[in-house]
Amino acid sequence: MSLLALVECAQMVGYSDFVGFHYRVSENQNMDEGFRFISSDEDVYEMMKFIVANVLELYIEVSVTVPLSFDVYSR
Repeated sequence: MSLLALVECAQMVGYSDFVGFHYRVSENQNMDEGFRFISSDEDVYEMMKFIVANVLELYIEVSVTVPLSFDVYSR
């Protein structure tokens, strides 16, 4: 498994405009401490250590485009 493989898997299920991947390392910690960002193949290998009973919490961070102006009354 590699970072490229994660990108390809995300694209196969419909994600095209994403920022990155995170995985959970601890349920008892907050989001800053309980998650790790994946930025390399080495990170993917480290992530594999956290697979328990064939389950891993993997999160895909997506970009959100916000319109410069939005008029709710224009409809």
